[in-house]
Amino acid sequence: SSELAVLADMERRYEGLGNAVKNIVRSQKDESTRRDDIDGILAEKIGTDVQYAAAVEAALEGLTDVLLVKDTARLLGEWPGLSSLEGRVHFRGLDRIEPFADDLDLARYPSVRGRLVEFVRCDSHYARLAWSLLGKTLLVDSLDAALRSPWLTRDGYSFVTLNGECLGADGVLRLGPLGKATGLISRRSRIEQLEGSIAALNDQIARQEEQ
Repeated sequence: SSELAVLADMERRYEGLGNAVKNIVRSQKDESTRRDDIDGILAEKIGTDVQYAAAVEAALEGLTDVLLVKDTARLLGEWPGLSSLEGRVHFRGLDRIEPFADDLDLARYPSVRGRLVEFVRCDSHYARLAWSLLGKTLLVDSLDAALRSPWLTRDGYSFVTLNGECLGADGVLRLGPLGKATGLISRRSRIEQLEGSIAALNDQIARQEEQ
């Protein structure tokens, strides 16, 4: 319960977000400043279990705090606040996502656990976005196996391990601790896990008290 309280407080304070993104997210809570074309940040829309959180955040490094917008043209043409942003803000237009198409047979690669998108949860409204971002990222047991399949990298595939080690489609290896905006998905995953554990424990206590 103590850990849950700390994590929930971090979530309320938007810890891990830059000031510019944080101010936009806060303004969305106020009806007088809210814009109906902004749909929150990516980390709010894509969830996963705790054991996959590091892999998902590594694959989405630099993107978890991206602001989703429903209409890209409107964002560029009708928002005077763009010129006064306090820092760099990344936006992703939900209206500019191509359908995902790929026919790779993963059964040929025993070291591949699956496409990373298969290990995340999201509302159906964001499914196309999730597939666009993670459909060509493969969850593997180790990067050694990925390095033995260079043709997959040439075909635009990235690889990630449960520990968050990543080999991008550009051939760049990304190792070590992740950036400060990282942790948003892990935090939400841990909150969900704790809430479930506490609810189950309370149910068990109630049943024993009845007995």
